[in-house]
Amino acid sequence: MESGGPYAGKGYCFAFARFGGAEDTEPLIDYLDRYLPHPEYRYDQSWVMGALLHLDERPGTDHATRFFAPGGLWERSWLKELNVDPAAPKDWIDRLCRFADDCMSAGDGTISHVER
Repeated sequence: MESGGPYAGKGYCFAFARFGGAEDTEPLIDYLDRYLPHPEYRYDQSWVMGALLHLDERPGTDHATRFFAPGGLWERSWLKELNVDPAAPKDWIDRLCRFADDCMSAGDGTISHVER
């Protein structure tokens, strides 16, 4: 999930969350396994976790739990040191997905509901 430029990673995370299925958790998990242990790589880890948590809301998936286990990668990461609550990036992803759903479902060229 190399972004190749600023903000591309956030777009990938949104796309995985919005259009992805259970099989799309693998690149997110691989990314977190690779980058969470390295504080020198402060990229899109929070957005990736938000996308993974969003996908985990689907029945039968629970991929993010292992990252939050005592001594797990999230707990040892720079995000934990900064007190980043994993619910916050999930909320960002959830809002973006709801916004996209609303834009697609309005049908009349208007946005039926925008939550701020």
